[in-house]
Amino acid sequence: MRKKELFKMVRFNGKKIFTSAVVAAVLMSSVAAVSPFNMEGVSAAKKKASVVKAGKASVTTTNGKAVVSNKSKTVTITKNGTYTLKGNFGSYRIIMNKRQMNVTLRLNGVTMNNTKTACIYNTKKSAGLNIQLVKGTRNVLTGPAAFPEVTGKSGSKKISPDAVIKSDGNLKISGSGSLNVKDTSSNGNAIDSKKDISISAGNVFIVSKNAGLHADNIGISGGDISVTSSDTGIKASQKVIVEGGSVLVDAVDKGIQGRTGVTVKKGSISIKTRKSSDTRFEDFRGIAAGRSGKNGKTAVSANVDISGGKISINSYGDCIHASADVNITDGSLSLTSTADHGIRAKQTLNIKSSVKISISSKKKKIKAEKQNIASNIKLTELKAKN
Repeated sequence: MRKKELFKMVRFNGKKIFTSAVVAAVLMSSVAAVSPFNMEGVSAAKKKASVVKAGKASVTTTNGKAVVSNKSKTVTITKNGTYTLKGNFGSYRIIMNKRQMNVTLRLNGVTMNNTKTACIYNTKKSAGLNIQLVKGTRNVLTGPAAFPEVTGKSGSKKISPDAVIKSDGNLKISGSGSLNVKDTSSNGNAIDSKKDISISAGNVFIVSKNAGLHADNIGISGGDISVTSSDTGIKASQKVIVEGGSVLVDAVDKGIQGRTGVTVKKGSISIKTRKSSDTRFEDFRGIAAGRSGKNGKTAVSANVDISGGKISINSYGDCIHASADVNITDGSLSLTSTADHGIRAKQTLNIKSSVKISISSKKKKIKAEKQNIASNIKLTELKAKN
């Protein structure tokens, strides 16, 4: 190498320096190694996706672990992570059976038709199940004609699992795809959690012989939810809270029921309840809070609180019924009862001046022990016929 080529002037950090060709080459290679345009090292760092097959379907994950048993027709999730489900699973089912897990299932065009048990089952209360509906996809889950009866630790018989999608822990549903859940059983629900259910987005269509949605607490903040039920559409052992989205319910016993309360803040709610000859049912109410204490059950005092939203109810029984108070501070309501009251509060009915409300009913439009109704709210009372 000639002397003048051995030493060259290079620019480093904005300054001109003399260096040898060898040192310059080292410097330039170091800069190239850390350059954002050099993606060779980045691609090597990517985690390899793991794919397992279940019938004609697949489960893909980069950070979890799934084990398939062709004998028992199960895909068992054994590790935290995100899993993408795609294709026709037939009678294969998804199981989560470890505590303290937090799992996301991305449904990317999934079909499940299980004739024996739940399609998706989280068996642990301490584990969280998140279902994401991939944009533009349709996902269809159908359950059995009867859920299995098992023997508990005490020797007593119980139905377990008892829903097409069952989570003993919290269940969240989101995304911009659609989810169709069909419960054809006589002893289960469509979507059920022993803790809480929250829906923030997605198009969710439910058909059930029993409860469409059932949990301790149910929260709806977005999405389009449609429930057709031969029992109660949306049923919570504690509270139902609607803060957004669109809710459409066609049911028999009750449209929306929260044992310790129902709250509506925003969103659109449309409910239709119809009379049935089934002797299990006697209420046929639109929105109901609390419990009366009939048939030996413990009475529960609860309120219906409405502070916004658009509500339309056409019911055979009371459109809105609370074992304690009904508080309506804002929103738009259109209520029609073909056999009972528009609003029935066992204690106090409060309606503020900002409320837009119309009521048509067979019995009194409103009935309560105490009424605090703004002077601009005009409701012509109808006397009961019995």
